[in-house]
Amino acid sequence: MPRKFSLRGTISGADNSIIWATNPIFDYVSTDRTKAWRVVSAYLWPATWDGGTTSDGQTMIAGVLHTDYVKFTSWNELSDVRDNRTFGWLQAGMKNVDNGGDDFLAPQSLNTMPQFTIDPDTIIVKELWLSVATKMENQSINGNRDWSYLIILEEMKLTPSESVFQQIKGMGQDVE
Repeated sequence: MPRKFSLRGTISGADNSIIWATNPIFDYVSTDRTKAWRVVSAYLWPATWDGGTTSDGQTMIAGVLHTDYVKFTSWNELSDVRDNRTFGWLQAGMKNVDNGGDDFLAPQSLNTMPQFTIDPDTIIVKELWLSVATKMENQSINGNRDWSYLIILEEMKLTPSESVFQQIKGMGQDVE
């Protein structure tokens, strides 16, 4: 049975930002080319429920896991599967509630820890990145909010040749 590992942490960003976080979560640097990991599951949820909302409205959180640094410039890129470096996607709705200065985000379903959709054919041999964005309706104040993540990995063994192939597959390449 493969060994499982978890990575967890908190990232911060301004509400209503196009892309506020591109974070390196994991970077494996070793001469051992036989170790690799597959992401089994990943979750993202607000660690800071209350924040700087100024009115009732909807909030959208979008996240993407990727195997190399990607400079996202629009919301559409976060959900686009055409970049081979991306392999996990999350979209979740929240409700902004402003109750006389006591403002907060409320999940729109019973699942308060939204789960990423993971491409099971991606193998991590070097880097794991997380990018996140939020969009809020009817907001004039964009306060900072903390978001927690939990990523569960399964350890794998590869041949050195397979490892090199997976590293090339997971890197950004300019082929134009």
